[in-house]
Amino acid sequence: MTNTRYIDRFDLYPKLPAGVGSDLVRSVIANEHNEKFPIGSHAFSQYTSFLPIGCGLQEYTLVHPVYAALVAEGAMDEAAASWLINAVTIGIAMFLKGGFGWRFPRKGEEGGGILGGEKLVIVGGGTTVGKMALQFVRLAVVRTIIATASISTEKS
Repeated sequence: MTNTRYIDRFDLYPKLPAGVGSDLVRSVIANEHNEKFPIGSHAFSQYTSFLPIGCGLQEYTLVHPVYAALVAEGAMDEAAASWLINAVTIGIAMFLKGGFGWRFPRKGEEGGGILGGEKLVIVGGGTTVGKMALQFVRLAVVRTIIATASISTEKS
């Protein structure tokens, strides 16, 4: 018997056949005159159910430019593939009801904001996810931020 729990949940039947894989980093080989993505540059994106043929485990894939960005020069593809999922995970933990449920800061909000009295400890502040979490917390205007890290990440 086939387990259809996820097929039903994500409404995949109308989108089959579709490959799997969601974290994409590829060289741009065509760009439909989109100057943001020069031919030969590296871009990262994630699979979206809006474009089911745009998956990661195939040689070529289609990516909507709204959901993509260029990989910074010198960055490793493996790191770039995790940037989006890390940001989404941190955002969910901070701003959704299943996490802290904090209100996302508004543009131009002055110091203190709604989270001015909050304190937060980030365990693993020297990791890729920890560093990104620190940036998000600064945006959220948290007053006291404590981060732990190993000695090997002291310089960063």
